[in-house]
Amino acid sequence: MISTCLLSRHVSLGPLPSLFPSPRTGPVRPSDARLRRAQGTAHSSGAALRIARELISQKLSGQEQVAPWRTLPITFPKNDLRRVPDHWLDFGARISPLTGSPRLAANPPNAILNYLYALLESEARLAAAALGLDPGLEVLHVDASNRDSLALDLLEPVRPLVDAYLLDWITRQLLRREWFFEPRDGNCRLMGIFAKHSSETAPTWARAIAPVAEWVAQALWNSAGKSKKGPILPTRLTQRHRSEGRGNAFVMAKNSLPRRGKICEVCGAEGVKSRYCGSCAVEA
Repeated sequence: MISTCLLSRHVSLGPLPSLFPSPRTGPVRPSDARLRRAQGTAHSSGAALRIARELISQKLSGQEQVAPWRTLPITFPKNDLRRVPDHWLDFGARISPLTGSPRLAANPPNAILNYLYALLESEARLAAAALGLDPGLEVLHVDASNRDSLALDLLEPVRPLVDAYLLDWITRQLLRREWFFEPRDGNCRLMGIFAKHSSETAPTWARAIAPVAEWVAQALWNSAGKSKKGPILPTRLTQRHRSEGRGNAFVMAKNSLPRRGKICEVCGAEGVKSRYCGSCAVEA
């Protein structure tokens, strides 16, 4: 709490700092000082460069699988088309015409992608904190006061999985106009019910980010020792070492992603088993 005595002084102190700064995340349990020190000196020790190369390599490898999907038509039910802007009917580029960056998506698919990336970033932040790392001390992205840059580093290899999930989904299903809204500035946003459904994918992104975060933690730990091979850190997120210690082969869980049921291609009714609902099937 700010002291009232301080506020009563007859001197100009300038604007007070915000009482509600941007949310940041730190380790959620006592962490090994050696690991934190290794993270802080990663750039001078060369560990940051080695880790960044591996993260980028994994990302590029994954992007090769989704690169041919860049231009993609977006389909809506026939009854929705009269209320759908023309620029919503194509996936287009990630760069928004509103900002010159991926921020403020101008069409539904990029709005969904931004939301899924936000979920992935949250899971990356939690994974780093759970392992005793500081989510704000980066190895690849530039430090910034308003973000956790290490979380952005960790999610890079997993981005192609998010892309593949979205691309596979929108090529098999129709989007509904009522799932999105567009304010006057042209920024396409998700309606609450659709955002709620999309948030159900968070556990899948948590499982995908876990081995990446554990690998980065181990690489930082190894960089702090005189020898290249140091003690093995606990794998709190995947329990990989515990499984292997019992003589079992470690297998990352691959639960299926939640998906919406089919919708009618004419009226957009949900829960149909084929292309049309009972009412529209006769007309079609």
